[in-house]
Amino acid sequence: MSLRSITQFCFIGLLISASELAFSASAFAILENEQPELGATGCNDPKYKQFVEERLDYFNRKNKRMLNRTQRDYERSSQANSNPYQVIGDLSRHLIYSAQFEPVPTVNAKIDLMFQH
Repeated sequence: MSLRSITQFCFIGLLISASELAFSASAFAILENEQPELGATGCNDPKYKQFVEERLDYFNRKNKRMLNRTQRDYERSSQANSNPYQVIGDLSRHLIYSAQFEPVPTVNAKIDLMFQH
């Protein structure tokens, strides 16, 4: 047996021992004991609720900006007598955001307008 083979054999044995220790029941018990301290209140955690509110607020602001931007894009392409497919594409993108913030009759009117193109 060469020195390289012996070294590899010892290294594999070391890996097996380390993985056995890491995945033993005692290691899982240690992790389970720490788990309640990490997330004791779950969804009721005030920090989690604050994080969710911040994310919702961020996406709400972003989508309102996109509503305005897509409205401008649609109006520009419509007034410039652009390719009808460009106008329909701009209106389709606008409808995604319009449906989130505008009343249903307004959105329905925009859908009807799209079919007129």
